[in-house]
Amino acid sequence: MSPFFHLWFWISLAACGVMELLVARLPLGPKSPRDRHSLLWLGIVQAVGIPFVAITTASAPEVFCRPLLDGAGNALGGIAAAVGILLRWRAKRTLGGFFTARVAILPDHRLIQHGLYRHVRHPGYLGILLFFLGWPLLVGHLLALLLFWVPTLAAYLYRIKVEEEALRETFGALYRDYERRTARLLPFLW
Repeated sequence: MSPFFHLWFWISLAACGVMELLVARLPLGPKSPRDRHSLLWLGIVQAVGIPFVAITTASAPEVFCRPLLDGAGNALGGIAAAVGILLRWRAKRTLGGFFTARVAILPDHRLIQHGLYRHVRHPGYLGILLFFLGWPLLVGHLLALLLFWVPTLAAYLYRIKVEEEALRETFGALYRDYERRTARLLPFLW
């Protein structure tokens, strides 16, 4: 496995972490029963999955990491990770003060329908899912797709369900119209 891909593996993890913690400042938001433990599930899969991928990659790359399609698959993983970081950052910037880690409706909450939100209702989740898909692919860690990405996808799908219920309850017909005009997660597909 190329040292180049391993270097980008660690750089991309650091870049995602910096973006999440420093640029977005990750406000939790008020405690709310609307969250229905979705933040907890996201925290669990990421707290277990990220160290699993990082430790197995660092400790036994010859076992877990491999070139994919003569390195083209690894490069595509890197592109997916980079695009994911950028999408997540842009989505958080667009939401501004309405971004919270918990599913919560703020007192002055508005339904954001511009920028990336013009086409996709959850571009930040799309971004983080792309990152968590591309990150292990950078080094060809296929087991991570099964043991990390699949549970992460399930946790985000649950989060989307919870969040959309809260938004439907709050914004009613406005949100239902927005749902009809936009994709949930994958532009033009779903």
